[in-house]
Amino acid sequence: MQKPRRGAHRKSRRGCTACKARHVKCDEQGPPCANCAIREVECIYLPTPKRDQSPTWVIESYNSNSNSNSASSNSLSPVRRPPAPATVSPLSLSTSESSNRLLELELMHRWSVRTWQGMYSLPTCQSFLQEDLPRQGLRHAFILDGILALAAVDASLQAPPGDRATARRYRRAALEYCNKASAEFRVALNMQTITRDTLYLLATFGCMAGYFNLIIWDDDGGGGERSEQTSILDRVHASFVMFVGCAQTAALNWQWFFDSPTSARIAAEDYYPRLEFMELIDPQTKTAINRLSTVNRLVRLPPTGDPAQDSEDGQQGPLTYDVWSYRIAVGQTKYAFAENAVGRIKGFLISVPCMCGPEVIEGLRTREPVAMFLLMYWGVLLNESAADSWLWWAAGHTGRDVVEAASGVLVLSPVFALEDVREGIAWARKQVGLDPVTPVIEELV
Repeated sequence: MQKPRRGAHRKSRRGCTACKARHVKCDEQGPPCANCAIREVECIYLPTPKRDQSPTWVIESYNSNSNSNSASSNSLSPVRRPPAPATVSPLSLSTSESSNRLLELELMHRWSVRTWQGMYSLPTCQSFLQEDLPRQGLRHAFILDGILALAAVDASLQAPPGDRATARRYRRAALEYCNKASAEFRVALNMQTITRDTLYLLATFGCMAGYFNLIIWDDDGGGGERSEQTSILDRVHASFVMFVGCAQTAALNWQWFFDSPTSARIAAEDYYPRLEFMELIDPQTKTAINRLSTVNRLVRLPPTGDPAQDSEDGQQGPLTYDVWSYRIAVGQTKYAFAENAVGRIKGFLISVPCMCGPEVIEGLRTREPVAMFLLMYWGVLLNESAADSWLWWAAGHTGRDVVEAASGVLVLSPVFALEDVREGIAWARKQVGLDPVTPVIEELV
C-alpha cells in the first residue's frame, strides 16, 4: 500500500521560539500567541528581516479614502508609521490583531466620552479635545497614540475595585502606547519643520505627556502596591518638565498658537487673572499661602559664582525672590488657590508647572528648599482636585504623596529653622490628612 501523502501547509516562518522548539504551528499573532497563552509560557519573537520596507497603515479601516482625488484640505488621511521591529512586547493585551483593534476602538470611545474632560479647562475646550484632536490623530501618529495612552490610564484607574488584572492590563497598554507616542514625537520633531498647523499639536502633546507622567506610576493595579522604580518627587519633576516643554513650544510663535483650534486666545483675552478673587480665599488659607512670599524673601540659592548675585562673602547665592522664575512660580501658586475657590477654570493648578522657569525646574531636581516648599503647596492643590471625578490625573493619593515627600525633605533642610516653614509644613500636612510633623522628624532621624 502506498503511504498517504501529507497535505500542503503554510510554514510558520515568523513563529515564536516556543512553538518552533515544539515543532508546532504558531498563529504568529503574539506575543503571546495562542499556544503560549494556553500553556502560560514565555512567548518570544525574534527579529526577522522584512522584504517590504514600505510604511504601513495604522488604521486600515480608513484606507477606502486614501486614494481619493479630493482637493479638500480637511479630508482625513490615514497615519503612516515606519514598520516596527518584531521585538518582545510583554505589554500586549491580545493574541490577535483584531482584538487589539477592538481595544483601540474602545479607548477612542473612552476618550470621546470621558478622558478628554480631564484636560478640559474652559467650555471652548470641548470641540478641540473631543473633535479636532482625534481627527489630527489620523494624520499624526504621536497624537493618536498619546490619546490611546491617556484613555488607557483613565481606564486602569476606573477598573472595578479589587480587579487588579484588568487595571494592570490597561496600565500595560498605556505604557506601550506612551512609549510609541514618545518615539513618534521625536521623529516628528526631527523630520518636520514646525509650522502653523503643527505647532499647537506639538505643544499639546507636551501637555498630554505631563498628565501621563504625573499619574502613571501612581497606578498600583488595585492591589495597594507602590512602584519602587521612580520616586514621587522624580515623577513630578518629569511631569513639570513636560508641561514646561508645552509652554516653550507655544512660545515659539504665540500668534500661531492663539490662532489654533485650542482655547489659548479665549483664555488669554477672557480668563485673565482676576486679583480680586484672592479676597474670596478663606482667612486660614490666605495666611498659609502668604508664607510662600515670606519664605521666598528669606532663603538664598546655592552660590552661582557671580559676585553681582551672590552674597558678599560668596558663600550663598541670590535670594530666590530676586530670581524671576521663583517669583513667578510663587505668584502663580498663590493665585491657583483663588481659582480653586472660584471654580472658574478647571484644573488651573496645571498652569503652575507651565509657568516654572529653568531655575525652579532645576530646584525640583536638586531638592532645593524653596522649590520643595512650593511643590508642597502644589500638592495641596492636587489633593483638592482629586475630589473632581473627571480629573482622573488627580485621582488616588498623588497629592498627599507629594506633600509627604516634600515635607520630608524640608524637615531635614536648614530652612526648617524658619517659623514660616514649620507652620507651612504643619498646614499642608493637615490639609491632606497627614499626621503632624513631629512624628515625621522622629522617623527620618
